[in-house]
Amino acid sequence: MLYHTQAPTICTAPSRKNWASSSPSAPSPWTTTFYRAPSLSSLARLSALTTLDAQMNLLTGTVPTVWFDGVGALEVLDLDSNFLRGGLEGIGRLGELRRLNVFDNGFGGTMPADIGDLTALEYAYLDFNNFTGNVAPAICSLKDDTGGSLVELAVDCHVGCACCSPCFGLALEHRKKRPRHATGSFLRYR
Repeated sequence: MLYHTQAPTICTAPSRKNWASSSPSAPSPWTTTFYRAPSLSSLARLSALTTLDAQMNLLTGTVPTVWFDGVGALEVLDLDSNFLRGGLEGIGRLGELRRLNVFDNGFGGTMPADIGDLTALEYAYLDFNNFTGNVAPAICSLKDDTGGSLVELAVDCHVGCACCSPCFGLALEHRKKRPRHATGSFLRYR
């Protein structure tokens, strides 16, 4: 059974208000309601969770190292475009992980070497964060052309990567428009 969890809707669909259109002081006829997103810690006990799609959910804070122990069955982790920070230490404990997307957050510190422990990993989008250092050789050994399963790796150009293609300047808008799970070679952006 596939368990799929998506954080509650943050922004509801606009609702039409019955304001008098002739009134110059009437507020906008459209309103938007925002809700506070749950924390990742509240999901740590979902041991059968295989897909977590929490992109663009206004998540803040850090991902505690122990969180990775509680969601060991996770195959897809999508935290794209939130406000998360800190590191990703312990992510190598997600042995079933196939897709990792932490694009456009505030993650930082050294590029997590234990990503190289994710032998099932096919796609990893780590760009538009604050990672430093180099992509570990263990991560490069996951490439599909070396017998691994990793098809695409996206990291920022200031992160050293011996197995990545040369950097080329793509704008953020172009990066967001490209197919998320298209097959292709190793790529670096920005």
